[in-house]
Amino acid sequence: MNISSHLKELHAGAESVWLACQERAADLKIEVVAEIGSTNTELMERARQGRLDRVLMLTAHQTAGRGRMGRQWHDEPGRVLMFSLGMPFASPPASGLALAVGVSLAEQVHPQLRLKWPNDLWWNDAGQWRKVGGILVEATQVKGESYVVVGVGINLLAHEVVGGHANAIPAGSLAEMGACENTADLLTRMIPALMSDMERFMAEGFGAFVRRFEAVDALLGREVSVPNGVSGVATGVRDDGALCVRSGDQVEAIYSQEVSVRPC
Repeated sequence: MNISSHLKELHAGAESVWLACQERAADLKIEVVAEIGSTNTELMERARQGRLDRVLMLTAHQTAGRGRMGRQWHDEPGRVLMFSLGMPFASPPASGLALAVGVSLAEQVHPQLRLKWPNDLWWNDAGQWRKVGGILVEATQVKGESYVVVGVGINLLAHEVVGGHANAIPAGSLAEMGACENTADLLTRMIPALMSDMERFMAEGFGAFVRRFEAVDALLGREVSVPNGVSGVATGVRDDGALCVRSGDQVEAIYSQEVSVRPC
């Protein structure tokens, strides 16, 4: 897909999402930009300036995309679906929001997608796990008001990953999974559901998502190792979003801000 075709689909998706959200989120603003440094950075900077609008920003290419732990997010124009959704929150978000977002996306994007704690969308390709997407959640407070930005990148087509970190999982794509639907249709299915789930998280916390997480948990029952020296079997998550790792008779809770977990 070339960048002009991708932009055309993004504009069509923006219109469809806007129409789909009129009854429950008429205040949603949608922007489509051909190229930007980072959609997350842009919305966070706006929030710090006091612009706390509910806004969806879509782009065909990021020149300074970011992932978790400060890693760069690289894309090839026209081959990755990238957007950020900014929403005001009634209070600072509790832990587990990235997991709730991941659950929502995995459920809506493709039935074979799984969520690798804490924020990656994985696909099991004939026994080999491949990363199809990633999530970056950021939050800020401005004059006592909370604002959250959720950044999402999903590989539509296969592309070369540049500058991946050590032991990075190989990239996969929706096309390789046999999912070749129109990008506009995908956005129209994802965004309203994501907004609804973020509002539910705001009201109920991650506890309302634990059962749904179990159905898409890529690590459940797998041997995992953690850079802080913990290793054992992943046994699910707690109501606060912590990953539970059993080693012998001990179960340790692992928090996303501390570590990155890799399967053995």
